[in-house]
Amino acid sequence: VPSHRGVSFRWFPTPPEGYAVLLGPQEPSELGAISTHPDISSNGPARAKEGWNLRRTISVLAVVVKGAYTEIERLDKMLCTPQTTRYPSWSLSWVSLEGPASTGENNIFQVGFAKCPAFSVCPYNGGALYYFSYYERATGVCGADFREWHVEDALVPNPGAAGYHFFQVSKVGTTYNLYIDETFIRSKSVHDVETCWGGVKSAEWQNETLNDNDQAGGRVANPQGFHKNQYQTSAGWQNANRTLGSKCNANSLPGIWHCNTSGTTANYFDAYDGRVP
Repeated sequence: VPSHRGVSFRWFPTPPEGYAVLLGPQEPSELGAISTHPDISSNGPARAKEGWNLRRTISVLAVVVKGAYTEIERLDKMLCTPQTTRYPSWSLSWVSLEGPASTGENNIFQVGFAKCPAFSVCPYNGGALYYFSYYERATGVCGADFREWHVEDALVPNPGAAGYHFFQVSKVGTTYNLYIDETFIRSKSVHDVETCWGGVKSAEWQNETLNDNDQAGGRVANPQGFHKNQYQTSAGWQNANRTLGSKCNANSLPGIWHCNTSGTTANYFDAYDGRVP
């Protein structure tokens, strides 16, 4: 994945002190701002991940992350003004498992919604919002960096349905599987993840853009929800809870990008771009 912006909620393995909420800002490589209405500007500065970011930790010895789940609201996004050459732009909403990687590279297996312009770095799909999956293996024991995009609409039952859709990435036996709306989509082997990555480091839920002028998240009148967020360990599925009403950990445009934790078990978050009514 190239330099990108985004907003995320992430679970990390850490030494076994139990569960902890990291409420401070992240390291610069994970920070950023968000996107805006497409007619404000045709292109924006290239920076690191942008937007809000929520993180949690779990003990790598007591429990090991092996899955992540969310229900993401299907909302179309507006992208920055199209150009006639390849340029950095996309708007993605996803859940993932991730491994350790050097700065500028990623070990990630993710699934969610995407909208990409022509001449971008992700599939165009005629400019329509679509279901996507993505796998990346950073340079390491399995060779050079490898990246793999897929448009998954043909595999999803009733892909155009409004409302919330289920996304899951989890280890099942000897494979790591992706599911959309409880339908198996594709998998990677244990070798692809545990050997090539060096294991799973975290689970992450994110809205992501590549350009300050892409819209990520929902509108003021209709925030986009990531609901029933859960992570999986050997003990089963657990709610990814935070303090009810808490804000996002890192936000480089706090006057514009907004997100809040909600839900009866505080495992929901809702986000919107204040520049889109």
